[in-house]
Amino acid sequence: HPASRAIELTPREWKTKFADTPLKSDLALAGQ
Repeated sequence: HPASRAIELTPREWKTKFADTPLKSDLALAGQ
């Protein structure tokens, strides 16, 4: 992925992006 998007992969950003969809956040964490 582009380095400019790396910030989107951080847990803090996941909390913001997936606050209303925790399942997707869990899947993202499991994929690490």
